[in-house]
Amino acid sequence: MKKILNIRKNLYIFKPIVISCIFSLIDLLPIPYWTDWLEHFFSYDFAVIIPIGLALWTFTTSLMILMIEKKDECYMGIAYHELYKIKARQYPYGLEQLMLILIMLLVLSAFLQLPITMFACILMQMYIMIQMFYMMQNSLSKEAVEQLIQNDLYIYLHKKNAQIEKTDIFRFPLFQDGKDELLIVKSIKRIDLSHRQERETFIQLLPKSGLYQLAYEEAVLIGMYLTDHILASSAPKTELHSLIDEWFLTKDCSLGIQKGIILSLSKNSRFHTKHWVYPLLNLMDALGKTKEMQELKAWYITACILLPGFEAYKETIIFLPQLQNCYRQAKIYFPAFDWDDKILGHWQSLCHLTNCRPTDHLDLLYKILFSN
Repeated sequence: MKKILNIRKNLYIFKPIVISCIFSLIDLLPIPYWTDWLEHFFSYDFAVIIPIGLALWTFTTSLMILMIEKKDECYMGIAYHELYKIKARQYPYGLEQLMLILIMLLVLSAFLQLPITMFACILMQMYIMIQMFYMMQNSLSKEAVEQLIQNDLYIYLHKKNAQIEKTDIFRFPLFQDGKDELLIVKSIKRIDLSHRQERETFIQLLPKSGLYQLAYEEAVLIGMYLTDHILASSAPKTELHSLIDEWFLTKDCSLGIQKGIILSLSKNSRFHTKHWVYPLLNLMDALGKTKEMQELKAWYITACILLPGFEAYKETIIFLPQLQNCYRQAKIYFPAFDWDDKILGHWQSLCHLTNCRPTDHLDLLYKILFSN
């Protein structure tokens, strides 16, 4: 496939050369013009039109130099030179290569006195200048970066490989590393989380991409993987906490995405439960989202029992009592909520997502349900 694309690109670059050769051939052949008007038009003074071509070429070159100067500047973790490359892919030919070819043809046509060829070079140079100006205008703006990240995630979410197959959710190859990595993932890895504005912008991009309109299982999967990438970032823990807290508590954040976030937090044992997740869920109650808090707390208790990350805790005397205490307090404060039934329902749902048997770790489940 890559060879085919390279061949097509080379053909597109070759096409302007062929067109220029045709014009040169017309210039060289001893044939009359079709009309007297054309003959008069192409009898222009070369000393007048050559500076026009050079001015166009100089302006286009100055745009390229501006791009080189700003290529390493970043916004939302995306460097401007990366954005320029993505924009350049929209064109079937290389504008830079074509620009160099045209300046050489312009010089040759001036020496050989080829008026038709020179005029064609001027027109193509003007076209390149307009396209380059448009690309630069859309490559060096914050709005362009935001739009590109949003569109990249939107397109990905509508591809078939974003569908959950009958496989273990934790082995599903959702976001691949490498040059085809999603821009949202690159942004997570590089974004400066110390800047509140960039955190807010990042969170605002997610609903615009259609993330919160995903079906339940897809939402859980995407939410978990995005949180995994956030947790794997090299930013300080406090900044990671701030980003996830703000994202989790956003009014647009769907329940499926929130469950995915909790799944990620549950299996990342390096973040201790009582220092983060419990206050986060309790904060939902303080914000008037009691029903959602109950649903998510039951989901979290179930996830901590089932997920492999809990294996590291089940032999200790610390974590299991904390989980039991959380469950007892939840039943005391919200007695009308059927916690046992909800946890059993989540147990079936999680077993389906993780492709494991519902009978796995039942001993731990019973220790929670019958801890009273």
